[in-house]
Amino acid sequence: FSFRAVEWLIYGLSSTFLGLFIVLPIIMFGAAMSKFKVIERARELKGKLIIVAILATAIGLWIKLIPFIKQPTYDYVQLQTTFGGVLLATGYVAVFLLLTTSTKIRSFFSPLGKLGRMSLTTYIMQSVIATLIFYGFGFGLYGKVSIWTGTMMAFGIFVLQIVFAEIWLRKFKMGPLEKLWRIGTYGRKS
Repeated sequence: FSFRAVEWLIYGLSSTFLGLFIVLPIIMFGAAMSKFKVIERARELKGKLIIVAILATAIGLWIKLIPFIKQPTYDYVQLQTTFGGVLLATGYVAVFLLLTTSTKIRSFFSPLGKLGRMSLTTYIMQSVIATLIFYGFGFGLYGKVSIWTGTMMAFGIFVLQIVFAEIWLRKFKMGPLEKLWRIGTYGRKS
């Protein structure tokens, strides 16, 4: 707790302020992409998506690598964190949208659609599971597993969540936490 509190005072407080200039524009960009129905129009926008995929991935990767190529100064790390991740994520989204233009790939990824309908449940479930696995009040495995083992654990948890979403959504319209969120938002069950 002490470490987290000091870390928040040093980084979190400034990040909260910077969030207005970094996170808010990303949210607004996402809202604009939704308004322009970019996902639905992926086939129509294929040429533009290819350009975005190449440029955003290349520039984002380059920015993310700067602290490793040069000295990892505060400025380079801040540049990497602030812009590199956003650009790289934009490139990944463009690549993913390009993949969805293929009928075969779209059907292969259809289980992710069900997982997306339960995104809040999935997110909270991942946090609870990982906390139980890695924190001291659970199995206390933080720092005790290799990168490979951790990656395989994350993959396994994700696959189990896909199976859970598939089974859950056969019986219900939405995830359990999405249902609670709806009740809290609208004051009714449906």
